Amino acid sequence: MANQGKRRWWCAAALVGVVAACTAPVAAHKAGPADVVDVQPEIAADVAVAADAVTTVDASADAALADSGSDADATGQGAKDAAAPIVLIADLPECVSCTWKPLPEMSKPRYRFNGAWLAGQFYVWGGITGIQGTPADVEASAERYDPQTNTWTMLPPSMLAPGGDNARLATDGKRLYVYRGTGPVPAAAFDPQTATWTALPAEGSPGIRDTPFVAWTGANLLVWGGVVPTPALPGATYDPAADVWLPIPDAPAKQDVAACSAWTGSQVLIAGLKSAPKLGLRYTPAAQLWQTFTAEPPLMPGYVPAPFDAPFAWHGCVAAADGFFAVGQNFSGEMYGPASRLVHFDADKLNYTDLVMPVIAKDQGLQPISMHLIGEWLLVVLIPVEETWAGVAYHITDGTWWRLPHPKFGTSRGEYASAVGDGRLYIAGGSGAIAEPLQQGLVWKDGYVLDGPWTTSAGKP
Repeated sequence: MANQGKRRWWCAAALVGVVAACTAPVAAHKAGPADVVDVQPEIAADVAVAADAVTTVDASADAALADSGSDADATGQGAKDAAAPIVLIADLPECVSCTWKPLPEMSKPRYRFNGAWLAGQFYVWGGITGIQGTPADVEASAERYDPQTNTWTMLPPSMLAPGGDNARLATDGKRLYVYRGTGPVPAAAFDPQTATWTALPAEGSPGIRDTPFVAWTGANLLVWGGVVPTPALPGATYDPAADVWLPIPDAPAKQDVAACSAWTGSQVLIAGLKSAPKLGLRYTPAAQLWQTFTAEPPLMPGYVPAPFDAPFAWHGCVAAADGFFAVGQNFSGEMYGPASRLVHFDADKLNYTDLVMPVIAKDQGLQPISMHLIGEWLLVVLIPVEETWAGVAYHITDGTWWRLPHPKFGTSRGEYASAVGDGRLYIAGGSGAIAEPLQQGLVWKDGYVLDGPWTTSAGKP
């Protein structure tokens, strides 16, 4: 990442976007190389990998500690006087050029569903229309929003079974792929030019699975992991030119739900596996090669570890060209660590960099509803717990944080569909409340689009 060491902690003083910087800068914490390791003993029984399908790289833990620049001792416990500073969202300057604009209502209210951007339009599929979530409330319908006409249009019915956010969406720039993972047709593709759905073949498909990782790799549709039956079918890639599924090599861990799955443009990165939280997986489709790495970010300076082995709690992640950004926290003896952590994982250097993450309060970190990368900007959208802000924006090059204004879409909204397109963030549907006292049980039909400095060449808030 460019100018990685250039970090600033901005004071609250701001007049129409003119910000006064604090005198004490906040430096990023280089965590050093993440060990690339063999499969961990606790999951050794699950390993079934051909010798030529997996490589590992030796790394020295002592060298990693030396490179980190941290005050941590050999046990990993940081010195208390090196604790990372606490930065409150309330003290951040507001991004005055960030604006939320309402979208028209969808045909149906939906929550727990996913979205994708394709050919200048925002697509959503499935979801739950009733707050009770009964089988009758689960949808198999899809619709798309056209920014040019500011309208939603229902798509023709597909042959897929109804589903919520357990279905996964991907696009190849021409078609929308939906992997449902159940029923006689596990997946289908929608062609906007002909407005038709085509069932992907069931033979050779990854079969039944819930919430898998799905990505378009540039030539194929890749599907791996999720909640799978035992024994599970292997992951696979779909070749649209030949209309066939091709199996991929077994990974050095059993297929499972992962807290962080990212496609960098050349590699799949998986971390926070439910069955192996400290094991990271890296798959390169071009070489059909799996590798393992340490998925646990090293402890922050000043962090006093818990007396038990508590893993890094992943709250969300987003892919970057060189790895991924993730938000999470470590447990201490009585509460989460001193602050939420934003970490950047460099897939080439195999190291983590800790970035000071703003928090709601000293003892209240952040749990993002969604994370998005638009150019040099990382957006972390939250359930708004305050009426004045709805998240934060981080400029990767400058290392500056900004407070996102509140879109006034209620004091609480989550489980919405989102996608980035044309340099903007689109949000639709979701569930939540609109006022205090909270009116629970609401499912939304409307949506919002977020504009900001990332849509201009100046790139200034």
